[in-house]
Amino acid sequence: MDPTHHAITELVIGLDFQTVDRAIECVDRLEGFEVLYQVGLELFMNGGPELLRELAHRKKRVFLDLKFLDTPEVVTKAVQQAALLHVEVLSLHLGGGGAVIRTVRQSLEEIPLLRPRLLGVGILDSFDDVKWAEMTRAFTGHALKLSDSFETLLDSAFAWGLDGLVCSAMQLKMVRNLYPNLYTLVSSGAPARSLDMGSSQRLLLSKARELGADAVLIPASSMLSAYSQLEVSQVLGGLGFSSAQV
Repeated sequence: MDPTHHAITELVIGLDFQTVDRAIECVDRLEGFEVLYQVGLELFMNGGPELLRELAHRKKRVFLDLKFLDTPEVVTKAVQQAALLHVEVLSLHLGGGGAVIRTVRQSLEEIPLLRPRLLGVGILDSFDDVKWAEMTRAFTGHALKLSDSFETLLDSAFAWGLDGLVCSAMQLKMVRNLYPNLYTLVSSGAPARSLDMGSSQRLLLSKARELGADAVLIPASSMLSAYSQLEVSQVLGGLGFSSAQV
């Protein structure tokens, strides 16, 4: 199957703020752009479910990126609550294993119209080969390579029935080659406060699209601090995104 069969690469804006006010300011400044808004752990601890209700009230699409990791029963109840709050996409940590994923999927069959897309997260952007070897040695007694571990996690994500995976641009080619129908959300991997919306970001988005990424995540904080509302529209337009179609 042609890995470039995905006609649209969605834009996910990471609401990487400490306060709800700053997050809502971002949403207001991007009014008109059909994007997904990522709510991570830091912002969720500040705004909680009320923030998700506010975004749903504004008819905004939400990616709840809390990387749920607990027992099957606990994760399932949390995911059901997220679905009832109209979360469109959410992340599950692959460390929970197949029992968690399968139990969650089965429970969502009871609310098919609210079922969120389930994305697996296995190796965070903060890990390099050295840090990953240190962690895997602690857990297994053997130092493993990032690339080998990622392929194993990828196989597991597919076997357990996840809808997709959060990955880096470097990992995207492997995902597309092995499992072309898995939904892929590519993280920029750039620290939010040093994000350059110039040539490097354009290259990332261009490459992700070329390889068939379904979505690309860009942190919002630097973009909003560096640009006016008009300039934000111009920057997003320059990256190939428009208010009519993302």
